[in-house]
Amino acid sequence: MTSRVLHFLLPIFVIGALLAACVAPTTAPTNGESTTAAESAADEHGDEHGDEHAHEHGDEHAHEAATVPAELPTFAAADLSDGRKLQVVATTNIVADVVTQVAGDRIDLYAMLPVGADPHSYQPTPQDLRALTDADIIFINGLGLEEAMALALKEFEAKTVVVNTGIEAVEFGGAHVHAEETHGEEAHEEHANEEHADEEHADEEHADEEHADEEHADEEHADEEHADEEHADEEHADEAGHDHAHDGADPHSWFSVHVVEKWTHNIHHVLSALDPANAEAYDAAATAYAEELEALHTELAALVDAVPAEQRKLVTDHDSLGYLAAEYGFEVIGSVIPSFSTLSEPSAQELAALQDQIRAEGVTAIFVGTTINPSQETQLAEDLGIQVVPIYTGSLSEANGPAATYVDFMRYNVSKIIGALGGS
Repeated sequence: MTSRVLHFLLPIFVIGALLAACVAPTTAPTNGESTTAAESAADEHGDEHGDEHAHEHGDEHAHEAATVPAELPTFAAADLSDGRKLQVVATTNIVADVVTQVAGDRIDLYAMLPVGADPHSYQPTPQDLRALTDADIIFINGLGLEEAMALALKEFEAKTVVVNTGIEAVEFGGAHVHAEETHGEEAHEEHANEEHADEEHADEEHADEEHADEEHADEEHADEEHADEEHADEEHADEAGHDHAHDGADPHSWFSVHVVEKWTHNIHHVLSALDPANAEAYDAAATAYAEELEALHTELAALVDAVPAEQRKLVTDHDSLGYLAAEYGFEVIGSVIPSFSTLSEPSAQELAALQDQIRAEGVTAIFVGTTINPSQETQLAEDLGIQVVPIYTGSLSEANGPAATYVDFMRYNVSKIIGALGGS
């Protein structure tokens, strides 16, 4: 009996042993498999370090690439096969000078604004319009500066570049906003339209509710709306002469040397795309000019340090020195025209308030641009017993003057401001 059982069970044990031998390799990894897993773990660890290393270098390259904003328009190479030079237009002579620093004589450059012209009020001449028509590219300041040229420039938007693209623009009151819009006013208009739409929607809902209650209430509401519209029209008519630019982005960005460095890179990038044969030369010139601007910034900062912080108070003809104040630690107390635009006019109440503020703050000078009539500023200064100090704001000087280039412009203006505020 026992032998029969063993005889029966023996094949089962043998089969079980064979099955165990077959299954064992799948449940216990060999040394080779263990090494592969270790290598895999090491690879993953190495990938992490590699990713970190690549990330660090990627950040450096991303920082370099950030000098060319994503929103800057792209252009195909211009047809210069006949040996002609790139035809370039710049609206202001300050923008034109920066373009010259990058391009030199490799382009034909036309600057629309003559020396001493006010960029806020300048209107294109027939010669300007011909130059705009013939241009391969047009560089403008944007941010609403060229307000009197806006209609003419609109026809050439496809070949227009805003040099301020990608900067952090100063807003009225000292805040910052990213400058992405071509003319700097679209976002403000869109916001105003949204608010207007919301008001209309609210008025419609209110009218429906009133109508559901009684017809007489609708009539009263209509009368009130009519009165409000008349009042709004009166306010708008008044603002047409006074407001103009009490809010929005400050267009006077060239008073920041670092912003003009951004201009330099934007201009270099666009010219290189349009004229790839000269791309290397544009790159070298832009790099050299950016280094010159960095040295200028260091020089100006040292000059400003000579003025005690409590004396760094600015009053101007219009609100034009916000970028200078932000970059070098000045405080803008106010302006005769409380606007970014010289086309506005101050009210009597605004002038009286400014006069009181100047007295209270102990301001010693009013800084007036060479492109405006300083009669109001002169009268205010005489009333207060303080000085009027002419500086260059919207235009360079003549070639033989003290502010013939942007670098000279900044050096001259800061020196004049420091001198008037008691610096050495």
